[in-house]
Formats: sequence, C-alpha cells, structure tokens
Amino acid sequence: MIGLLLAMGGYYLAALAVYAVVKPPADNPWYALIYTAVQLASFMALLYIVVKREGYGTWRGAFSSIYSGRLGPREAALAIALWVLVFTLWWPVNLLYSALGLQWGRWGYSTAGINAVPVAIWALGAAFFEEAFFRGYSISRLAPAVGNRWAALLTSAAFSAVHLRFGAALAGYMFLWGLVAAALYIVTKSTWACLLYHMVNNVVVDFFIYGR
Repeated sequence: MIGLLLAMGGYYLAALAVYAVVKPPADNPWYALIYTAVQLASFMALLYIVVKREGYGTWRGAFSSIYSGRLGPREAALAIALWVLVFTLWWPVNLLYSALGLQWGRWGYSTAGINAVPVAIWALGAAFFEEAFFRGYSISRLAPAVGNRWAALLTSAAFSAVHLRFGAALAGYMFLWGLVAAALYIVTKSTWACLLYHMVNNVVVDFFIYGR
C-alpha cells in the first residue's frame, strides 16, 4: 500500500512541498529539475520498498519488476501508433472543450540555446519516472486485486490529477492519454513500450507545441 501511495501521487505532493519552500521563478527551466530530483528520490524510495517489503531481494530484481517486458519491433510500432492516435484525438477533444467553454492552459519553458538541456532532462525524466510510477508499478500491483479495467481507470485518474497544475482542460485530456498508456501496458506487458510512447509525446509537446 505504501508503494502505491508513493507512486500514485505521493511523489507529486513531495514535489509541491519542495516548490512551496523554494518558491522558484515560474519561467526558469533550470528550476524544473527540482521536480526531476524529487521524482528520482521517490523512484529510489520505491525501489527500496519493493526490495524490503515486496521481497524481490535485489535492486535489479526490483527494477525489473517495475520496468518489465521488452521493446521489440512490435512493441515499438504499437507505442508509436497509439501515440499518433491519441495525439490526433487532441483535435476532437479541443472541439468538445470549445463547446463547453473550456480553454487549454498556456505553459511551457524556453527551449532556446542552453535552456534545451534542462527542458530535455525534465521532459524525458518525467516520461521515465511517470511510466515507472503509474504503469510499471501501479498497474502491475493493482491488476491482480481489482482487474485490468479498474487498474487502468484508477491509475489514469491519478495520472490526470498530477497534471491539474497545467489546468483542468489538459488534465481531462491526460485521463484519456493515460488510458491509452494503460492499454499499451496491459497489451504488451512492457513498461519500455510505455516509456517510448511517453518520450515521443514529451519531446513533441515540450519542444514543439509548448516550448518557446
């Protein structure tokens, strides 16, 4: 249970606490690495929990229980295809939001020059750690107890919640995005496929859509 609490939102609350103390400027991409550092610390804590409380015995075994499966041609092709699908769904979702009077929040960091370095670390780090937390760890632990469907719904809801800082509109879209990622994990049994799906998304979004 403690592992699920950490993976499905505990790490995010820890990051919010650090930001509340540090109070970094909102537009400086280097301060985004605070979030990455908290994610790294939380991931190490999760590995410790898996070793000590779940009986995997070694750090390598703990890591493999979270980052499981393989990334062969089938998994990679499916990851890319599903990302294209969910990215395409942005348009009808945007039409729905417009009809409801909802607007996308505007955010993003400068990616000019050296600023590309922290943005890349932040974006790719988020992909790695969030797939570990929400898909690799949480779904694999929840599914035996509640089934794949509920595991997908619960983890996608938690995944959506940690994106509320970017606005309710994006958080709603991320629930759908998370469901697709959950389906990818359940079908392929590969956290690595989910990582590819997430990395492609973050590079496109953080550098070409919201980057400035």
